[in-house]
Amino acid sequence: MKYIVTGAAGHLGVNLVEKLMLKKDAFVKAVLLPGESAVFEGAENVEIVRGDITDRRFVDSFMEKDSTVFHLAGIIDIGGGNKDRVYEVNVQGTKNVAEAALKKGAARFVFTSSVHAIVPVKGVKMTEPLTFEPDKIVGDYAKSKTLATKAVFDAIKRGLNGVVVYPSGIIGPEDYRLSEMGELFVEIINRKIKVSLKGGYDFVDVRDVADGVIAAAEKGRTGEGYILSGESVTVDRIYDMVRSVTGEKKHAPKIAMWFVRLFAFPMELFARLSGRKPLFTKYSLYTLSAPHEFSHEKATKELNFSPRSPEESVRDAVRWLYLNKPELFNEKALARLDKAFSSVARKPVRAKKAYKRQ
Repeated sequence: MKYIVTGAAGHLGVNLVEKLMLKKDAFVKAVLLPGESAVFEGAENVEIVRGDITDRRFVDSFMEKDSTVFHLAGIIDIGGGNKDRVYEVNVQGTKNVAEAALKKGAARFVFTSSVHAIVPVKGVKMTEPLTFEPDKIVGDYAKSKTLATKAVFDAIKRGLNGVVVYPSGIIGPEDYRLSEMGELFVEIINRKIKVSLKGGYDFVDVRDVADGVIAAAEKGRTGEGYILSGESVTVDRIYDMVRSVTGEKKHAPKIAMWFVRLFAFPMELFARLSGRKPLFTKYSLYTLSAPHEFSHEKATKELNFSPRSPEESVRDAVRWLYLNKPELFNEKALARLDKAFSSVARKPVRAKKAYKRQ
């Protein structure tokens, strides 16, 4: 079976490619940006192609007839300082990949959208959207995913054999490029963040999303969407779960959301000028306070989607960071992690991996 994965070096991309590689008679074409690397490079059943999905000629060059295409590539931007590039990649790039798949006769097309494309509704569990209203969506990233999703459904109406999945906030292991949540876990363990906020969000394990994406390709109905959510988790609980990994039980003092919002813009500006990713921005604070109750009932019934607990996801994410990126932790944090994971040796395991097929 031929698989094409765009955004293959990302958090979800790595987990997805590694699962696909283990399938019998699988061959994966992994699409990376120029200069990107990935842990599965060198595997016998993986071909690496590098380029930019905003270049339609490049997209046409890697698309293949009868392949299953997983379109994951996109820019996640919580800071709002990269609007033009976000729209170029997330919207135009998605149109390029969908149109090429339709033109070349791809057997199946799975687009990874986001629950951010769903208009938030307070007091109800939100389900898969039937319409897309970017004017009612807050934030350039969310608007771009809304427009991209609409473009995919438009292509489906013209004959593309496609389905769409809507993951919630992704956490978990194999976070090589260090996601926003991965960075938050590191900061909490290093005790650089000592306060908590009101609010929360729905988080789902990256491994469960990868399984859901594959199931959507194999079982999903053409023209349908599936929410791949996990569980609603408060910020307090996130901090407590991360601290509990190292045996710390003390709750963090909570500060008011309005107070943090006063400093959101200066923190964004400082982060941008210093070349760092801001942990909290106006958009991320909005997300933490917006409705975030999502139903994955449809995916459970049709795709056999069954997400694991956030406690398991957080512990596995922290363990992976400890083993693969120990340089991110200060000396005291490493001592606590050494004690927590005393049964395993602390050494990077990113080097060449052996993949055993089914």
